[in-house]
Amino acid sequence: MAVNVGSDENKVRLYATDNGLTFTMLTDEHGVISRQYGVFGFPTIFILDRNGVIRNKIVGDIEAASLLKLVSGLL
Repeated sequence: MAVNVGSDENKVRLYATDNGLTFTMLTDEHGVISRQYGVFGFPTIFILDRNGVIRNKIVGDIEAASLLKLVSGLL
């Protein structure tokens, strides 16, 4: 899932369609949710456990292998 900050729903939907993205993309047009979760840099990745509890917060890029290791530890 991805959350776009700053764009309206139509722009996000068009971007997803134009780029063949099939995962869920939500919008936070006014930045309310990003402020609530302390998102100050992009990308910010939240890794949740099976109960929806945030277990990791990563600001910036992460290599796929590192991300997989973090997620696999919660499965």
